[in-house]
Amino acid sequence: MNKNTNFSELLTIYEDTLLNDIVPFWMKHGIDREYGGIYNCIKDDGSIINTDKYIWSQGRALWTFSALYNRIEKNHEWLSIATQLKDFLINSDARDKKGAWVYAVSRDGKVIKAPQSIYADAFVILGLIEFAKINKDQQAIDIAFESYGRVKPLLKDHSTLPTEPNHIPEGYEHHGPKMIYSLVSYELGNLLEDQEILTDALDFANQVMNEHFEDKIGLVHEFITYDKKIINNDIGMTVVPGHAIESMWFFAYIYKYWNEQEKVKKVLSAIRNHLEFGWDNKYGGIRLAKNINDGKAKWWNPEAKVWWVFTESMYALLLAHELIGEKWCMEWYWKVHNYTFGHFPDHEHGEWTQNLDRKGNKIDVVTSLKVKDF
Repeated sequence: MNKNTNFSELLTIYEDTLLNDIVPFWMKHGIDREYGGIYNCIKDDGSIINTDKYIWSQGRALWTFSALYNRIEKNHEWLSIATQLKDFLINSDARDKKGAWVYAVSRDGKVIKAPQSIYADAFVILGLIEFAKINKDQQAIDIAFESYGRVKPLLKDHSTLPTEPNHIPEGYEHHGPKMIYSLVSYELGNLLEDQEILTDALDFANQVMNEHFEDKIGLVHEFITYDKKIINNDIGMTVVPGHAIESMWFFAYIYKYWNEQEKVKKVLSAIRNHLEFGWDNKYGGIRLAKNINDGKAKWWNPEAKVWWVFTESMYALLLAHELIGEKWCMEWYWKVHNYTFGHFPDHEHGEWTQNLDRKGNKIDVVTSLKVKDF
């Protein structure tokens, strides 16, 4: 199957993984059917650590159940869960009086951690956008638009930008906020058919490619200085391959929309660069972060192998295959696929183990956001 990909068989693998493994795990363990929302402080065996609800994860879950309904099957249970997630976010104290999404609430929706991350806003906006695609829910559209309008001005100054749990080193700008808000503005602009917001998406993509991306080596520097310089120290030489690959497939859609085909080819080629740079030739898999000069990467547990890096990479490689069809796309796809499906699925409990050490052994946490996400 590796040499001559049968895409029907590959689709079957994905459908089986999603519908017979991942979704049933969350339907059984994750849904709070009394108060609404989803449990996200949860162990790999499905047991609940505590009932705190991180808004980052509530937004992601809203997106996921909405997308299941929109893209897989008009399953009314999925719609019901998406609706209660939307209602929980909007009717609880998850959004403060200034319009900022808080970091975490209690099981019944009371604030336990105040706003401290524009990533929480991003994932809620994306969830509301996907939910709005179901039936043009005006409340979801209005709140997504208002939330975007609140955050956009904040992105101009990284010295005061709240980005828990990914703290920005003093004196630097971070690639992450520009990356995620390129997707937020692209999705919101398409939903609203708003050219100004779609132009924001292009601006965010260009900021990364013009300022963080170094053409000579074909890699994205995670941090640059306020005056847009790349510094030769451990902070400036840090690359987070999964983040960069995630950016590249976002930008492929954005540049394709704006008919900038040479830039589409450039960002898709950069996917390969980051895989070659981040791949662990000794133990296999993609490192979470790596220093260009072999110094210490400025990131949590940089040698860890984390599930989202691999799902982003598989999606990006299939997209690259679709758009440019070069031989390396499927060669790298199968390399990533085989490591992913050989290491992350939890055959005892269902779903996937989220975090592995460099050698592929399970570890409990990588960052300070101690959640399990759908």
